[in-house]
Amino acid sequence: MSGTRRRAPAYGVDRRRRLARGNIGRGVHADIVDTLGVQIVGGNWQPGESLPTEAELMTDLQVSRTVVREALRVLRAKGLVESRPMAGAHVRPRHDWRLLDPDVLQWRIDSDGREALLRDLMEVRLIVEPAAIRSATQRADDAARDRMRAVWDRMRTARDLETFIDADIDFHATLLSAAGNEILEQLFAVIEAAQRLLMDLQMRAAKTLVEKPELAKTLKLHGRVVDAFLNGRGDEAEQAMHALIESAIKDAEKGLRTIGVGDQGVGDWMGRG
Repeated sequence: MSGTRRRAPAYGVDRRRRLARGNIGRGVHADIVDTLGVQIVGGNWQPGESLPTEAELMTDLQVSRTVVREALRVLRAKGLVESRPMAGAHVRPRHDWRLLDPDVLQWRIDSDGREALLRDLMEVRLIVEPAAIRSATQRADDAARDRMRAVWDRMRTARDLETFIDADIDFHATLLSAAGNEILEQLFAVIEAAQRLLMDLQMRAAKTLVEKPELAKTLKLHGRVVDAFLNGRGDEAEQAMHALIESAIKDAEKGLRTIGVGDQGVGDWMGRG
């Protein structure tokens, strides 16, 4: 490597903001994977560029060669890096990254890529979720409807933001599960990431979802989805979910504007203006 090399930073990603995580486990190994993942996703090393050598990473991160190699193995599995004989590890093109992997989603959040990530997540939701709820409504059995009633009760009785968001995430997971499609269920990571980002925006904008009129509006929109789902009205459920996500997009735009990120209208922010 020529010039001044970019060192790997001391490890220690803030674990309090993590999503329900993937498969990297905990401890020093997980911290090293997180540290390198955030730096790659954040652009410290660009696609095609070499990472520091194993010896350099050992020195920078103060860990063993075994830990470094295992961390690189995980990053390879997630599509972020590749190893070449006699050339070490290089960052792969962004289109090769496993962008729906929960860890990669979290690294985008931790690397200050919230606005672009939230835009992408909400667009995927708007495309996929309304059609998915239509299918779920048509296929749901009594057990699925009972699960939805239980989740809906939790949402309506929530008294704090964290409880409400957890119930809201379960709400969408229950709907996707009712569709009986395993691939759709795997997309749940997208919905969870979007909901967690929306929560973060609300908190950073010094607002709360459990204050009226925000709670009343949110519950009304969810209630329309629930009513259509429980009564087998697929077309209505699809329309209600579309309206719910459109409202969430507007909430996201409002939160971004409040904290000083962006001033576009919702159509422009989503690239649909």
